[in-house]
Order: sequence, then structure tokens, then C-alpha cells
Amino acid sequence: MNQWEQLTGEARLVLRCCLLQYGSQWMPETAPRRLLQGRLSGVEVVLACRELLRTGWMKSMHKGWGEVRYAVPERYMGQLLQWMLHPPEFAGELSGCRMVAEASGRVTGQLLHLMAGMYPKGLQLTLKGALHKKAQQLLNERSPFALVDGMDAIHSESAAALDSYSVVFELLVYLGMLRLEERRYAIDEAVLNGWLARSNEERLVILYDWLTAHHRPDGVAAELLASLLQLQSSSAGRWINVSAMLAWLQAHRAAGAVEDSFPDEAWNWLLQLSRLDLGDAAVSDEGTLLFRWSIPVAGLPPAEQARAGEQSEKQIYVQPDMDILVPLSTDHRIRWLLEIWTERVSHDRMSVYRLSAQRFTSAVAHSSPESFLLMLKRTAASGIPEHVQLLLEQWCREWPSSVSPGDTFGQEGRGPSLASVSEPLGPEIPSRKSLEPSALPAEEMLFAGLQQVPLRWTQMDGAYHPSTARKLVEQAVQWETKLALSIAGESRIYIPAKVEDGAPWSVSGWFVSAPTAEDSWPPPSLCSLSPDDWNGMRIVVPPPEVWIHSSSDGRDML
Repeated sequence: MNQWEQLTGEARLVLRCCLLQYGSQWMPETAPRRLLQGRLSGVEVVLACRELLRTGWMKSMHKGWGEVRYAVPERYMGQLLQWMLHPPEFAGELSGCRMVAEASGRVTGQLLHLMAGMYPKGLQLTLKGALHKKAQQLLNERSPFALVDGMDAIHSESAAALDSYSVVFELLVYLGMLRLEERRYAIDEAVLNGWLARSNEERLVILYDWLTAHHRPDGVAAELLASLLQLQSSSAGRWINVSAMLAWLQAHRAAGAVEDSFPDEAWNWLLQLSRLDLGDAAVSDEGTLLFRWSIPVAGLPPAEQARAGEQSEKQIYVQPDMDILVPLSTDHRIRWLLEIWTERVSHDRMSVYRLSAQRFTSAVAHSSPESFLLMLKRTAASGIPEHVQLLLEQWCREWPSSVSPGDTFGQEGRGPSLASVSEPLGPEIPSRKSLEPSALPAEEMLFAGLQQVPLRWTQMDGAYHPSTARKLVEQAVQWETKLALSIAGESRIYIPAKVEDGAPWSVSGWFVSAPTAEDSWPPPSLCSLSPDDWNGMRIVVPPPEVWIHSSSDGRDML
């Protein structure tokens, strides 16, 4: 039994309706009651919300003026969609499509190029604590997003585009890569060493986590699409029919009424994924939206499996003309030293770095040339041409460094070991247990005055005089609970909403209907009853163990 099945049926229904209507966006505390009107009684909604808050499937937030809002944590959306709706497989084989946005494979390398440009001086700050213009210029010029026409407004309805440097700065902060010092942000070498030691697949998953944490698409339907698309990332390398996925979500009324901008937001999200090297976006000959994941992003791959193929030491090619050819899959720890000691000429499937005296002299101030030469000897697939090695040794004699090989950042032994970087970078994801709610409903306000109500009103069906029957109905309305009515020899469950005066008096409410299928629930229909319409009745009160729990602040949701 999974965690979804362990919830009560009422809690699952509330969670399902809230997720499909609001996604992970904040909702007013009255929203669950409104969504379930005519299906669950008010007290059932309260108990369901309390169960969801207590178990962490929903979270709460208090506004300064006393308002409370609820939300489904974003990280559970994909799994909940899987459990609730059982989506089909949308991936398959395809022939004939037009590529619109293709993963370049260069984003993590360009991000490394940016970090090397920041090392060791970091990002300078002004006297007021803002990023210096030179720091902004560096972030703009070496932005990993500039390779794909920059990072424009990620939300289709945004009023203004995000500045490229601010987005890159945000990413560096998310990675924990920056350490605030006096008048500058310096690179945290321990974090950088962990980043370099990761596989490229792990780095891409971290970039995906950043994108979803800070730039998830606007609109509930588009947000649900992003979660559904993530579920299908296990089909990496196969084309996913996004148009069919959109239609499927619309059929399930993923956000009540699907927004007009839904397709545009969906397409915009596919483009952002492509810009981060997470996949390719295309359109079929019939106009179908398609997406193909580069890697699975449902979770980080095992460290040992992810790093397979990246541990070879013979990965670069030193040329007689002082150029160094570097394949795209080269270990980032090797790339880091090349970024520090050489000039990058081009960055592509096969990057080109060039040895130069100017770059060499600037690197000796904070790195050991002996460590750099040792790396070249270990990783040059065809060795180092003799005249190139003689020239490098001459440079070492002319510009000696005060930094010992053991103190050169990026070398083995400096910073954390591979075994210590198996945990993901970025903000720590709290467990569901840590999401203990700050506002649970007070149980003393549920069924207030129960001890003063005759026992038979809640424990057995009975026929009552119309005046007494009205008291039972009014009590059920006050408690926001159901009535069990005997009508024509059949027991019916009724949710009373309002008692109307008259001769005779009447009550308006809803008969509770069972769903015709998992995804099909008859729309509730308000109906009016008078005491002559039933011949037996009882107030439905759940067993005390269902609704008596400890409450943190005594707040009444009723």
C-alpha cells in the first residue's frame, strides 16, 4: 500500500480536487470546502484537511492579518498525478518532424567557463552592496543561457524579461556556489569541487531542479503539464506527444477551465528545457508538439552509474600548434584546469583551448604549474608534443609560482572527495515529516455541545415530530455534518445547508452520490426537502477517534 492509499477516502478526494484546481499554488482556506460542496460535508472537509496538513500532503501559511492559505507541496505533484490519474504512456516512435529547439550539450561547460572567469577574484560589490557593473558584465558575457539566445521571460504573461545577469546570479546562489565576503562574492571552493566531481547527468538534473523551483510555468494547467512531463522523463531518447498530453489534461479538467494561454505556456516550457540541455523540442509534420528528454529527471541517478565513462584519464589531445582539443564528455575537473591555465577558443562538441604565455602568467598567482603539467601528462591521449612540453617547462622556470601543487584548487586531494558529493546541491529538500502544519483545526470546535445532544439523535434512526426533526436538522447544519435519512425504505445520505421557514418548514442541501467512475463524479444538485419527505433520520457523527487529535494552536476552521 503506497502513501496515497493510506489516506482516508475523504482526504484523497480533497487532495485530488485541490491539486487539479490549484496545482501547487496557494489557495484560500475556504477553497477545499467550496470545491467539495455537495460531495463532502463541511466537517468532513475539515477533517480531511487536518489529515493532509498533519501528514504533510498539504502545507499552510499565515498572513499577517490572520488569513490562512493552503497549498500542495510542488515536489509531490508528479507522484500524486501518477497515483490519482494513472496517466498513459505518451512516448513512442515517430517519423517526420521539424526540430525547433535542440539541446546544445554546452550549457554546463559554459557555466564552468563562467565560474573560471570569477576565480579567484569573485564578483565585486559596490559600496552599497550591489553587484559591480564589471561583475554584471562578466555574468552577461559568460552566461550559459546566452548560447541559446539568452534567458527571456520564462512566463508568457510576465510583464518584463528577466535580466540575464540576474538569472545567472540566481542560479549561482541556488547552487551554493557563492560565499559573501567583504565587498565581494567569492566562489566556495568546497561546493565547486563537489560540482566538478559530479557527472554531467547529475549537473543537468540540478539545473532542472533550479528551473522548476524558480521558473515553473504560470498557470495551473501548464504547471500540471510540467509535472506530467517529468513523469515521462524515464522515456529519455523517445519522442513524447505533448499535444496528446495537453488533450489528456484538458479531458481531466486539470484546472477547472483550461487557460487560453495553456498551449503557449506549454510550448514556452519546452523551449526552456531545451535551453538547459534537458531535451529537444520539435513539431511533427501534422503539427503535433513533441519533446524528447536527454536524461531522466525524476531523480538523481546513482553516483556510481552516473559517473561511468567519465573517469578515463586519457581524454584530451594536445596539438603541436599549442591547441588542446577537448571532447564534450571530458571530466569537468580537467576542464576547470584548462579554463584556468589556457584560453578557450571555441566551445562545441569538440572544444578548443590554446596555451598562451599571457594566460599562463596570470594563472601562476593562484595555481601551481606543476599540477597543470601533471594533469596534461595524465590526460593527453597521444602525449604532449616534445616542443610543447619544453616550452611549458621554460614558462615554469621564468614565472615560478608560490603555490605548492597540493594547494592548487581542482587537484585531487583539494576539497571534498568523490564519496562526499553524492548528495544533491541546491536547497535541502525537507522530509514530509518536517512539514508539520502550523494551523490545525481545534477539535473542541468540532461537534461543539455534543454532550448536551440526546444520544439517540446521533446513534439510531428515528421518526420525530416536525418540530423535533427541525432541531436535528439545525444541529446538523451547525455542525456542518450529514444526515442519514430513511426515504421510501431506503437510507440516503444528505448534506443540509440551510433551513427555510414556512408551513411546513424545509431544508435545502444535497444528496451524496457515489462516483460513477474514478474520474467521473456527478455534479451535485441542490434540492429542497420537507419533513414529510422522510420517515426516519439521524445526525451523522464520526467516531471520536476520527476527529479528536492534538491541535497546535486551537484555530477553528469551521
